[in-house]
Amino acid sequence: CPYGLDRTTKEGDAKNSNDVNVLKGTGSHRSYVKDFKNAEDFIAFLTAAVKDRSGPEMKQFYIYLQDCFANADQDLDGLVGPKEFDSLVDEAAAAPRIFGFAPTTEQLYMNEAERLAARLELFKTIDTAGRGLIAFPEFLCWAMEHIRAKTSRGAKQWQSGVGMLSLIQPSSAEEFVEFLKA
Repeated sequence: CPYGLDRTTKEGDAKNSNDVNVLKGTGSHRSYVKDFKNAEDFIAFLTAAVKDRSGPEMKQFYIYLQDCFANADQDLDGLVGPKEFDSLVDEAAAAPRIFGFAPTTEQLYMNEAERLAARLELFKTIDTAGRGLIAFPEFLCWAMEHIRAKTSRGAKQWQSGVGMLSLIQPSSAEEFVEFLKA
């Protein structure tokens, strides 16, 4: 992970667990990520965060994601399992949803079973060690790559559709071909 958080040793995981537990219950008020007034400023913030890992935008985004993770960690072990991950995704997506950059669960999934199945598959892609649990560094790496992909091709507001088919949102035939190749 390019964010300097590739601690896979038990000692590193234990330290990260303690760091997250200290933050439990603090809410996302430590960060101003949800306080943007318009979509352009929000996208500029995210673009700056993924460009400069030591900049103030990355520090604020890190705090936001850390707070989301801590709030989802219901058993206070510094790790998130598949059930906790569902709420983590919802909380982390709250900021982009304000400006229409992420769909609501109702827009994306036809029912709860579809949502939980899709979130479990996403969880498995983040849980590269296959432990059935993810630590904050794993979530951070995934989230930052996700944001980088969105901002690098020009973040667009979500267009409503039906279920998973609404993920396909090309603006041109060429973009659709690129989507199919990926």
